[in-house]
Amino acid sequence: MLVAWIHEKERLEEREQEQKQTTDQAESHNNRDTSEFKGDKYSKGDSHEKLSGLANELRESEERLPFKDYQKLRERIARLR
Repeated sequence: MLVAWIHEKERLEEREQEQKQTTDQAESHNNRDTSEFKGDKYSKGDSHEKLSGLANELRESEERLPFKDYQKLRERIARLR
């Protein structure tokens, strides 16, 4: 009886972990197309000038974007050229 309870508990924990991963992936997908810097949001639909201005501001600033956000910014600027 104890063994069955332990197995059931393990299965429930696995299901909870899978659901959490699914939720995290959905949130990640929603946030994939936007970046935020100093309270302003930037997305793949923004103009080349706006994204280039952000890139220039980042070069001159001590602040940095997270690596993934910086890579997205570079990709978006390259697509708009």
